[in-house]
Order: sequence, then C-alpha cells, then structure tokens
Amino acid sequence: MVCKTIRECFCVDIRLHERNVTVWKVFCMCLRESRVLAVVLMRVSQFLAQKRILWRLASYVKFLNEILTGFECHLSAVIGEEFFVAHTHGIVIGEGVILGAKVVIYNGVTLGAIARGSNQKGRRYPIIEDEVTIYTGAKLIGPIVVGRGAVIGANAVVLQDVPPGCVAVGVPARIL
Repeated sequence: MVCKTIRECFCVDIRLHERNVTVWKVFCMCLRESRVLAVVLMRVSQFLAQKRILWRLASYVKFLNEILTGFECHLSAVIGEEFFVAHTHGIVIGEGVILGAKVVIYNGVTLGAIARGSNQKGRRYPIIEDEVTIYTGAKLIGPIVVGRGAVIGANAVVLQDVPPGCVAVGVPARIL
C-alpha cells in the first residue's frame, strides 16, 4: 500500500494503537521510538518513489532509515496497513515482498528471494497475508505464501507455504 498523501504516511500504521492520530503526535513518537520512525520513513520513501518529481529523494530517505534504525525495506515492496515492527534492527524486506494488513515483525527477520539463476519462473519473493506474526531471526525465502493468522517462530527458515492459522518452527520450518 502506497500512501496517497504525506499525512497518510504518518498516520496509517498508528491507527491500530491510537484513536486520535495527528501528524504532530506521530512526529513526537518518532523522536521517542525508533520502530515508529522506521515505519514512517519507509512509508515516506515509498511515497516519494511514486512521485515523478520527487523520486530521487526516495533513495536518500531509505538510506537515512537504514542508518538511523537498521530497518531496510525495498522501495517497491508492498506493505499493508497497520504494519507493526517490534524492534527495527536487522529487518530486511526484499523487492517483491507483499505484506498484508496487521503484520507484526520482530528484529532480524529477512523476507527475501531465491537466486535469479534458479529454474524457478515467475514470482521470487514471499507473500505474507493479513495478521501474521514473524518472530526474531526468522528467514522467509522464495515464492512462498504465509496464510492469514499464521505464526513464524524465532529463527525459523521457511522455504514452503504455511497454511492459515498454523505455526511454523525450526530449520527448515515444519508446521505444528
């Protein structure tokens, strides 16, 4: 989801926790909490990337986000509303990743692709559906689908689809 206005970039993910959201309130939260700053800067950089005149600024905002918070998200990743990052450091979200609404991600998570030279055709990145929780250090690699309400355990390496409402743990991940 790419914001339509700068104001929406500030407020779209905070609505889950705050009823009366203003840009000033989110700005103050950015100064206190790096997780809020990371998500706001990610939304702003994706917003700027979509604008014809301001697209060059997007990579600078993205780089500033990486320096300040340790959160790396590609400009063309699709992130749903009410995205929640518990701890920002070490999170990497690749180019073609699609995240649904109300996804929670902890630190050290990688959402990435398989190698370009592999025999796989079409999609290379994971799709994460709504209300999924991904715990610390989990790696989700390749064209997998994580179903609605699923939970990915800490340090799990997910290489296959996870059905809705299931828990995946281990290396390689198995469904519980």
